[in-house]
Amino acid sequence: MIMKGISIKVFMMALAIGMGSQAQAHVSLDNPVGEETFISGSTLTIAWTELVAHNTQYWDLHFSSDGGATWEPIQVNIPHSTTSLDWTVPEISTWEGVVRVTQVNQGMNYEHQCLNFTVSTVTAPPEVTNAAQELDIECSQVFQEAIIQSWLDDHGTASATSSCGALVWENDYTSLLDDCGGVTGDAMVIFTVTDECGNNSTTTAAITVRDNTAPVINVSAQDMTVECDGSFIPQQAMAWLSSHGGAMATDECGMVIWANDYDFEVESDGCAFTGTITVIFTVSDECGNMSTTDALLTVEDTSPPVVETSAADITIECSTTDQQVDIQTWIATHGGATASDLCSNLIWAHNYAGLSDQCGTSGIAEVTFTITDECGNSSTTKANLTVLDSEPPILEKQALDITVECDDPDRGVIIQIWLDDIAGATATDLCGDVTWSNNYTEPTEACMDQTTEPVTFTATDECGNSVTSVASIKNSLSTGINDVRELSDVRTYPNPTNDVLHIDFGADQNVQKSILLFEIGGKLVWKGNGISSTWDIMVRDFSKGIYLLKLKTADGSLVQKVIVE
Repeated sequence: MIMKGISIKVFMMALAIGMGSQAQAHVSLDNPVGEETFISGSTLTIAWTELVAHNTQYWDLHFSSDGGATWEPIQVNIPHSTTSLDWTVPEISTWEGVVRVTQVNQGMNYEHQCLNFTVSTVTAPPEVTNAAQELDIECSQVFQEAIIQSWLDDHGTASATSSCGALVWENDYTSLLDDCGGVTGDAMVIFTVTDECGNNSTTTAAITVRDNTAPVINVSAQDMTVECDGSFIPQQAMAWLSSHGGAMATDECGMVIWANDYDFEVESDGCAFTGTITVIFTVSDECGNMSTTDALLTVEDTSPPVVETSAADITIECSTTDQQVDIQTWIATHGGATASDLCSNLIWAHNYAGLSDQCGTSGIAEVTFTITDECGNSSTTKANLTVLDSEPPILEKQALDITVECDDPDRGVIIQIWLDDIAGATATDLCGDVTWSNNYTEPTEACMDQTTEPVTFTATDECGNSVTSVASIKNSLSTGINDVRELSDVRTYPNPTNDVLHIDFGADQNVQKSILLFEIGGKLVWKGNGISSTWDIMVRDFSKGIYLLKLKTADGSLVQKVIVE
């Protein structure tokens, strides 16, 4: 939901409703928290936070190995400014370790302690109960890395146990020693398992990737017939040979290499230099595995294709939802052109590379369609593709009125936020970006109750098409309260937010405060007052949009824009 203004009348009503102070503890032990496992001789950083300030003299830290039945000092008389201490975990085994921090004050003392944690002196390394097993697979560019990674993630099926906490597995695998194809080879992998005490053990296994499979011919070579004028020209057959007679093959382990046994001197009998020969195409992978396919080559063609229907111009409005589909359909159907050839199949091509740059996404292109037969003979036909932008932007949301009190010290800020956010109006254009403007001018006469100031917001697209929305600034009765100082120590964060908006008044500990949160249209959505210096507003269930936050104390006021994502 988008917010465009603040009703000060609603704001003043909320000043009378109290939220109350927020009760908190006095000191909090942040680390440790309990249920951890620490190793004797290791260093533990004890950290705590002062939640409520007192006339604190110093801090005392104590440790208990029996769940708090007895205590021994870690360090006492710690300066008040210190809130952490590095402590060497004692040489003791216990499941009931506890740390306690005490806030020693001139008046009442306060303390906080963690839950039980474990101190261990275990030093034995992990025991590998199942050694890593070798991995021997047929290579595959699609699945090979996933299989290897799964094997590595599973530690080569190895397993281990330890009496010192959780285990962490690592391996030294980097890549295979290259054999052939770039994806075959082998590697010896060392798996290392480490426990929480820093002890480790290893197990080793090999990866072997082989290629024993020949390339797969997905499409066989096809016979080719070329109409000719009676002379046989071998160059005309090169495209067919280069494309392996139309054959296609794939190999799971790498690139494929094509070869053929074409020999001009071994043509079949025919007239002049025409004839038919059988060509065997051989496809090999990088590891030497081979497959073959063969086809007939017949030479007959020299005539270019005949254009039967020329390509036709097309004009498309750029706001058309399926504009790109329409363009691609026009290109794919060759602008409506048709052609034929007596001797071979036709190949269509075009030189369309985009529209000339006009405004937005509009433009024009002259497209040349080229029709080529299998012997390289070609014809052309041309047509124009035009994309126009003649439609204005679409106004999705109208601008909303705003009510502002004449005597509000934040009147200018509120109006500027309202203008900057286009009074809640939104517009889109399918053909380019939208630019907003407004005709607001600062009034020359003094603000008066129940007067309105209409403002026209204009959305203009890149081609100059525009749409407008009108909203008014409504002036209301003055409250008679005129704050002259803005609150400078207030922090509101995070902004934008999608969960909790935090408000911190800084040093103002015991000053009465009023907090109001409005939608941009003026509806009050949250209010509170009290003397607490910190406030939390839960906004996770609020509608997304812009809100106005109004803060007020006896010392001044503050208006801020808040964005809820």
